[in-house]
Amino acid sequence: MYFRQMLYERGKAMLPGFGEWTLENEPASIHPEEGLIYPPRLHVHFTHNPAVDAAPLVQFIAEWQNIIPAVAELQIKKFLRQLEIQFEQHHFIEIPLVGNLRQDENGVWIFSESPFLQEGLETLPLKPLTRAGVGRQKPEAEVSAAANVAESEQQPVATESQEPAGAAPYPFEDHHSRGKGWWIVLGVLLILVAVGWTAWDKGWFSSLQKKIWGDTTSLSIPAASQMPALPDSGMEHASNGGQVDSIKTYQLVVSAFADSLDAANFYRQLSSQWPNAELIRDTSSYQYLVTLSMSITAADTAKWVEQIQRIYGGHPYFLQH
Repeated sequence: MYFRQMLYERGKAMLPGFGEWTLENEPASIHPEEGLIYPPRLHVHFTHNPAVDAAPLVQFIAEWQNIIPAVAELQIKKFLRQLEIQFEQHHFIEIPLVGNLRQDENGVWIFSESPFLQEGLETLPLKPLTRAGVGRQKPEAEVSAAANVAESEQQPVATESQEPAGAAPYPFEDHHSRGKGWWIVLGVLLILVAVGWTAWDKGWFSSLQKKIWGDTTSLSIPAASQMPALPDSGMEHASNGGQVDSIKTYQLVVSAFADSLDAANFYRQLSSQWPNAELIRDTSSYQYLVTLSMSITAADTAKWVEQIQRIYGGHPYFLQH
């Protein structure tokens, strides 16, 4: 029936003798007591008004089918007759993919919207944003890796004072100790090789290079409402003008959806490839945010941003917490 099509296309539809249905966007809501985040959804509101003007519905059907309004009125009357028969047999009226209409004991019409409008997004547990190091602890692997990197940075300083090759031995030198020293040097070299391989595999060299020479590709983050479209070359972004640190924990926030439907569409596409993405509402800016809490390296960040740009073309940026 074109009633449902008019409701979803124009946000309003009516049936003479019953009333008017209005399509509303219900924003996402946070319930601290329940500890849940309810995603945005479509909500159908019914207003009982037997004398409602059906002229807009007649005009919509006539334009859609390219028929005269008189024929459209006949189709509406036929549909209303089917609803009357259904109500006499089952004591309620069902409009597919819209909802059910029934009367209570006092004759008041009650409308129950279809569960179809509530599908697509799941209720999420409430996880407040916290500062790194307070709300989350670094994994032991990260801590040990950071210690190994610090050790590799300090090692050349310790070896500068070693005896040059070919130099004459000092008086009273213990040759047994000198032999043990070679084993120590060999062990240190093996450790450095292992650390270097791990650093290359994890992308720590690129992070250390940024610390020393600076990240020439990092950009300052403007306000979410003023942020321009992400350029093709913008693969990495800094946090509040700082540098991307591959050791620390960040929260990647894809931002600024003032409209709940845009946020829902973005989350629906994003969750298919990043299941741990979460849709929340920022109570300070009243905007919808999609967050992904994880420990990431600079290389992973570039891949993440490239993926977001490819599937939606949104505006990703970093917020350090």
